[in-house]
Amino acid sequence: MKRLSIPILLVSVLVACTSNASSPTHSSSAAPSIAPGLSRVASLGGSLPTISPDGTTIAFLRDPRDPHYAGPGDPFVLQVWLIHPDGSGLKKLGQQPRCCIGGIPGLQWSPDGSSIVFTGTHTQRLDVATGESLPMPSPTG
Repeated sequence: MKRLSIPILLVSVLVACTSNASSPTHSSSAAPSIAPGLSRVASLGGSLPTISPDGTTIAFLRDPRDPHYAGPGDPFVLQVWLIHPDGSGLKKLGQQPRCCIGGIPGLQWSPDGSSIVFTGTHTQRLDVATGESLPMPSPTG
């Protein structure tokens, strides 16, 4: 899996958060600084940082080498991690082993922030509180 440039991602996330903070529905004084969390994501080799709808959590991906894998193909385990904007509360949410040759990984929060859709080798929905895999919603509702 190709790693995306963290500085570009950090700038994109900061711009998005800044523009959200200035909208009438968000109070810029109540919005926590996400810089410490994004710095920690970068120091951990994380990618695709994605802010929860309420701004209290950052989800990101890591792709450390799987030390138990000795076969052909992709030796990586794509992992979903959560962290608070202040850089505390680091927690691994889920993973997909031998992930992502030819695929484009992604993360998308549910509107209520209770789950994350994680796209890797396959698409799965993870419960943010427990890390358990949840059924995918039907396309019709």
